[in-house]
Amino acid sequence: MKIDSKHIGKLLKEGSDDAYYFVYDQYYPYMCNHANKILNDFDKAQDISQHTIINLWQKRDQIKEGENILSYLMKSVHNNCLNFIRDESRRIKKQNVVLTTTDKSHIPDYGEAQELMKKINEILSKEDEQRQKIFRLNRFDGLTSKEIAEKIGMPVSTVKYHISMVMKKMQEQLAQYLTILLFILINIVLTLAQNIFLV
Repeated sequence: MKIDSKHIGKLLKEGSDDAYYFVYDQYYPYMCNHANKILNDFDKAQDISQHTIINLWQKRDQIKEGENILSYLMKSVHNNCLNFIRDESRRIKKQNVVLTTTDKSHIPDYGEAQELMKKINEILSKEDEQRQKIFRLNRFDGLTSKEIAEKIGMPVSTVKYHISMVMKKMQEQLAQYLTILLFILINIVLTLAQNIFLV
């Protein structure tokens, strides 16, 4: 299906998957570049851009007739980057407070890391087999979205969508771990995952 950018808003509002993939293919690179200029962190710029597109899709029924979707997304990703900087600053301040008031003799052990990994595995187990495979290839095997797309024969935009959806669920369902313990454990998990994660 050929997509006309002038009608992208209308198509999105109608729930067109083709329009969604068009947004990823055509607008995502511009969003990432803009976000990276603000954050100077391309990985985080990609994450924020992906979440911005997902948010647009989830709220597609609110799209106004004739709205310039690219302008909307660029403004949204700009604001989301500023919000991230603000939230990150607050997080660091809270982390510093916790570090000064927490028993510094406590060091997260292997068992705690395993517990977090178990919860991550539980979340993944609820996804279909293909989405699990894509997420593990990206986050635990270190493959890029492009490499995964070539490996399994899928559009890059679709791969990015699946990764974003899993990350969103991880953030929501692991909210109880958003303490200093998580900030320490997550590094352990990502370091050990390739060897001991349940594949």
